[in-house]
Amino acid sequence: MKSVEKFNRVDDTVPKLIKKFTKSLYKENDEIRALIQNFPSLWHYYTILLWILSAKHHQPIKLLVQSSISSLHRQALITQIINGTSSPIEIYTYEQLNGEKPDGIVSNQPPEKNLQDVPFFPISLFYMDWHNKGNLAFFIKQLETKKRGDKG
Repeated sequence: MKSVEKFNRVDDTVPKLIKKFTKSLYKENDEIRALIQNFPSLWHYYTILLWILSAKHHQPIKLLVQSSISSLHRQALITQIINGTSSPIEIYTYEQLNGEKPDGIVSNQPPEKNLQDVPFFPISLFYMDWHNKGNLAFFIKQLETKKRGDKG
């Protein structure tokens, strides 16, 4: 059920299209409507299944998260990143990248010289207004759009 909750929170084009499709499928197909009326949660599972299939067609966003903040704050930051997108995201430390370039960097320190061309989001913007996560969500959405554009 956590997948359903996350899907319903994400305000993105793909989830909106999937929700619209599954609603029209329900309205236009008597067999599916009867099935869903007998199993009300089935509509959510159809929606999540389509979302998962859609996500499988997108490369995950590789995100380098560097910070010297507490592990609690780091976890809150990572949770906010993951909850803010419908795309798959992989969180890395610098060592885990093994020389590969990430798609984006979220850090409280400027990027290394070899990563200066990678989109960068300073953690200070995230903590300036703890209740307004719009800047971080916008940064992730830009990475998602760029990743999809690079693929096509």
